[in-house]
Amino acid sequence: MASPGSSASSAAARNIARRRKSRLPLILCPRCENKMVVELAATTEANRGHIFYTCTDHMKDGLGCNFWFWEEGYLRYLTRHGLIGDDEIEQPYAGLKQSVRQEQTNLAVGAICLK
Repeated sequence: MASPGSSASSAAARNIARRRKSRLPLILCPRCENKMVVELAATTEANRGHIFYTCTDHMKDGLGCNFWFWEEGYLRYLTRHGLIGDDEIEQPYAGLKQSVRQEQTNLAVGAICLK
């Protein structure tokens, strides 16, 4: 059972984070700068098994820290903020990383064309 002042999701996050090594780097939460981000798998019927990254202080009711990304969004966040390099990406993410780079290039080209 979670202790007073902590959420059950935080307790679950700590347990799951201990059981497996994350595929992407886990960082200090940039929003609250208090806790580490963890990798979890969704348990809802619609998204069961999908990977997401969140601050351990995140709570579903909107209280606590609001840092939360699906796996692709977290990879984009890490890339955009220069927190991940090509050598840190496992093979399954190589295509996704290329897709993020192409998206950034398209945005830059679009911004130049608008000037």
